[in-house]
Amino acid sequence: MKLLDSRDGVDDALRVIPIVGLGGVGKTTLANMVFHECQELKKELQGKKFLLILDDNWSEDPRKWDDLRTPFIVGKPGSRIIVTTRSKDVVETVTSVRGVFYMLNVMSEDESWSLFESVAFPDGSGSASPTLNKIGREIVDKCKGLPLAIKMIGGLLLKYGNDIKKWKSVLNSEVWCSKSEILPSLWLSYYHLPQHIQQCFAYFSLFPKDSEFEIEEMVMLWVAEGFIERTSEIEQQEDVARGYFNHLLLNFFIQESSSCPLQFVLHDLVHDLAKYVSRGLCVDWADINLQSRHLCYIQGENKMSLYKSKVQNLSFLRTFLPLRNWCHDLYLDNGKLLSDMLSNFKRLWVLSLEGYPISVLPACVGDMKFLRYLDISQTYIACLPLWICGLYNLQFLNLCGCQRLKRLPANIGDLVNLRYLNVHGTRLEEMPDGIGTMIKLQMLSNHVVGKDKSKHMKELKHLTCLHGELQISGMENITDPEHVVAVEFGKNEYLEELVLDWGWIEERDTSLDEGVLDAIQAHENLNQLTISCYGGMRLSTWIVGMNPSIIMLQSLCINRCLNLETLPPLGNLPALRNLTIMDSEHIKSLGGEFCGDSGNPFPVLEIIKIEDTKVLETWCSPGGDGHGLPLTEGASNYKVSDADRNAILFPFFDGVRN
Repeated sequence: MKLLDSRDGVDDALRVIPIVGLGGVGKTTLANMVFHECQELKKELQGKKFLLILDDNWSEDPRKWDDLRTPFIVGKPGSRIIVTTRSKDVVETVTSVRGVFYMLNVMSEDESWSLFESVAFPDGSGSASPTLNKIGREIVDKCKGLPLAIKMIGGLLLKYGNDIKKWKSVLNSEVWCSKSEILPSLWLSYYHLPQHIQQCFAYFSLFPKDSEFEIEEMVMLWVAEGFIERTSEIEQQEDVARGYFNHLLLNFFIQESSSCPLQFVLHDLVHDLAKYVSRGLCVDWADINLQSRHLCYIQGENKMSLYKSKVQNLSFLRTFLPLRNWCHDLYLDNGKLLSDMLSNFKRLWVLSLEGYPISVLPACVGDMKFLRYLDISQTYIACLPLWICGLYNLQFLNLCGCQRLKRLPANIGDLVNLRYLNVHGTRLEEMPDGIGTMIKLQMLSNHVVGKDKSKHMKELKHLTCLHGELQISGMENITDPEHVVAVEFGKNEYLEELVLDWGWIEERDTSLDEGVLDAIQAHENLNQLTISCYGGMRLSTWIVGMNPSIIMLQSLCINRCLNLETLPPLGNLPALRNLTIMDSEHIKSLGGEFCGDSGNPFPVLEIIKIEDTKVLETWCSPGGDGHGLPLTEGASNYKVSDADRNAILFPFFDGVRN
C-alpha cells in the first residue's frame, strides 16, 4: 500500500508496480488483497484514479508493454497498474520508476511451520508426537517457504494421520531431488492421489489458466467421460464424483475463487502440473496431435478455420468443448464449417455448442452414437430434430436459455439413459408423453403442465431419483388434485428444492388450487419451497399444520399469492431460516397466529423479507405484548418495503446486524 500511495515526485504519472516472487509464494493472493482493500476507496476514487491488476506476466517485449500502456496514460494522476511476475527481467521492462517494485519473500521457518501445523494437525495433535514433529519440520524445510507447497504437502500428510512409516516415505522420496520445473511437493501430492482421481485432476488441463468452474459442471463432465468408479450399485455416480472433487479441494489441488462465490480455480502451478500429467490427451488448438482425445479452445480466437486440416484426422476425439463464444468464425459460411468439422468426430462422448448462434442442430450430431453429453444452451434452436432421440447413450442434455424452444420431441422418452435435463429459460408449453420412462433422471429443471395435459403429471411418479431442484410450471392447468396425488411426492427423498408456479391468470378456482396444493405432500427432507401465483386462500397443513411434514424446510418464498389475507402459523417450522413474502397484496396482518403455538416460534429464523404488501396493518407478537416476532441472535437481514405506511411494526430485531 505504501508503493501505491508513495509521493516521490512522479506521482502524476501512471505507474506500474511489479510484485516479484517464486511460483506459489503468494503474489496473486497479495494482489487480490490489495485490490479488495482498494475497493473500499472506490467511491472516493471514482472518476479520478484507476487500479489495474495484470497477473502472472512473462512478456519481456517492451513494444508489447508500450502498446498495453498507451490506453491508460490518459488516466487521472495517481493511477496505478499492479503486475505480478516470477521474472525480474519483466520488472525492468514494465516498471516506470527504476528500482520501485515489491519483492514478496518466502515464508520464514516459523511461519512455514505454523502454516503446516494448521493443515496437517488441524486438531493440534502434532505437538503430542515428537517424532512426527521432527519429520514434519524436515519436510517443511524442503518446501522452501512456499505457502502453496506447504499446504499441499500438509494436506497429503493429514490423511496419513500418525503413520510414521508413510511420513518417512514422503520425507525420503526421490521426487525432492527432481530437476523438473514442477514443485516436488506438488508431484508428491499427485503421486499419492488414487488413480481414478488422477485422471479427473488431469482433465483440468483442458481449460485455460485462471478458468473458473462450478462443482456440478465438473461432476457432469467427469461422469460423461467415464472417469467415475463406483464401489457399490447403490452409489450414484454424481455423488462419487462430488467426493472426488472434495478430495481435490481438501488437498489444495483446487481452491475457491476469490471473485466468484461457489466457483473454483486452479493455482497456476497446479495447472502446470495438470498440463504435464495429461500427456497431451487434453489439448487446445496449438497442441493438437493424432493422440489427442480431448479438445478445448476459447472461442473468438478465429483459429478453427486455420486448424481445419489439422483436426480432420482426429477421428478418435472424445471431447469437443469450446468455451464462451464471442465471435462468429464458425458461421461466416452459414454454419458449413461447423458441420464439416463435427462430421469428423463420430466417436465424441462430450460435445458443447453453448452460445453458438445456430438455429438448427447439425445433422452430423445424429451420427455420434457414443455421445453422452450434449450442451446446446444459449442457442437459437427452436426445434429439436427427431433423430436426437436415437442418441441412446446420452446422459446429459442442456437446453438452458434456448428462448425459442417451445416443444421437445414426442419420443424424448426413448432417451432412457438420460440423467440430466435442463430446460430453464426455454418457452416449453408442455412436457411430452413418456417422460416417465427416463427413470435414471437425477436432474429435471422444470416440468411444464400443458393445457389438457393434467393427467400426465402422474409420470413424475416414476422419476424417483430426482435430486436438487424441481420447478413445476403450469400448475393452473391441473384439473384434478388426484393427478397430483398419483405423483407421490412424499416418496422422493432426494428433492431439496420445489418451485410450484400456477402462472398468472385472472379467473381462479380457489378451491381447486387449494386441493392441488394439499395433494403435493412433499417429503420431510425438502429444504426450500417457493409458491408462486397460488390462488388459494390458505396454505396446506403439510406446510404449516401443528405437525408440518417438511420439518427440514429452511427457506420459504410466497410470491404473488393474492388471495392470502393472513398467514398461517409459519412459526411452527422448526428449521426455517429464510422467509420471503412478495407481491401478496391482500395480507393485512401478521398476528399471533403467524407465530403459531409451539412455545418457541421461529427458533432459527435469520432473514425475513416482505415486499409489496400494500395493505399490511399490524404485526405483533404471539402474546400481543408489543415485543413482536423474535429472531435468533444471529439474524442478519430484515427488510420491509412498499408496505402500508400506517402499518404498526413493533421493534423486535435486537439481534439484527444489518
